[in-house]
Amino acid sequence: MLSLLHRVKDVRRDANTYTVIVEPAGKGFQFVFIRRLNPSAVLRFVTPAGLELERWDESAPPKQFSNTVPPGARIRLPNGQIIRQ
Repeated sequence: MLSLLHRVKDVRRDANTYTVIVEPAGKGFQFVFIRRLNPSAVLRFVTPAGLELERWDESAPPKQFSNTVPPGARIRLPNGQIIRQ
């Protein structure tokens, strides 16, 4: 896990949920390795006061991502060729 602009203070596990307690940092990043005990996990990022900043549930990925290309889109291949849908 990569934490940008936050310092990881603690990581707690309850079943498949990992709660990562973070504090804001003015700059930098922190890399934390969490050995997974379950095939899908829930990551919760919270402040020391308990305010949830972000949640990532691997069993229910975000719906804003789609593998479809909208009509009329242009796709540029690595060689520069453009494909129109």
